Amino acid sequence: IVQGELDRYKIQKFIRSNQGTCYNQKPIIKVGDPVDEGEILADGPS
Repeated sequence: IVQGELDRYKIQKFIRSNQGTCYNQKPIIKVGDPVDEGEILADGPS
């Protein structure tokens, strides 16, 4: 594990779906939180 490595991920905000609904994601981690491989970063529809 490399400390200090920075990755950026785009969060989907109000993207239209094929069913005429909106797709929205919310981050569930905060800036500076340590993150392990495989950890969930955002909440969204199932």
